[in-house]
Amino acid sequence: MKPYLTRRHTIVGLGAALASPALAQANFQPRDLTFRVIRKGSPMGTFATRFTYQGDRLIARTSAALEVRVAGLRVFRYSHESTEVRRGDELLSLQADTYDDGPTYKVTATPGAGGLMLDGPDGKRTVPTRSLTSNCCWNPGFVRLQQPVIDAERARYETPRIDPLGQRTLTVMGAPRAATGHRMTVSYANGELWYDAAGEWVYAIFNVKGESLTYERIA
Repeated sequence: MKPYLTRRHTIVGLGAALASPALAQANFQPRDLTFRVIRKGSPMGTFATRFTYQGDRLIARTSAALEVRVAGLRVFRYSHESTEVRRGDELLSLQADTYDDGPTYKVTATPGAGGLMLDGPDGKRTVPTRSLTSNCCWNPGFVRLQQPVIDAERARYETPRIDPLGQRTLTVMGAPRAATGHRMTVSYANGELWYDAAGEWVYAIFNVKGESLTYERIA
């Protein structure tokens, strides 16, 4: 039976690499977050980021666990684990591992001459330390400037197109919340990111290869 989502259908990439990196909002302190991922009206897993501090360093650990079942049989599985270390606006390191229904991918970013050495399936390149990764949707600065973003799944490095969507009221964890949205487009995916007045990421819709996934904030 052919899986509904194949290795070409990026999951974390579509939920993450769609945003434009920029400096973080002043005094913004990220909080742990968890999203339920919905496909065709049915839950298919979760996407979560947890934060810890070590001195002046912020450590962000992102995990995604997704699957599609048909008649009780699993026909697709995806998992992603990444750890990035940041200090202020700088990315100090990134390590990410992805299982995409068969293929596996590893991406690293380590200190090098003139910036960070980004290494992964898309190749090697030197990138600025003042960068956000594709897992940084939690950063409200994502939608403030247009610069390349580091894809944590395959080490792609691409500047997205950003279009404002205005404001709307969303139901977030059972309560109404005003939010501002932006449409993000890269060569391999597109979607929407929505943030509340405090700068917290609260909702998303991502579209890849004809599939539409909804990210609903649950914690």
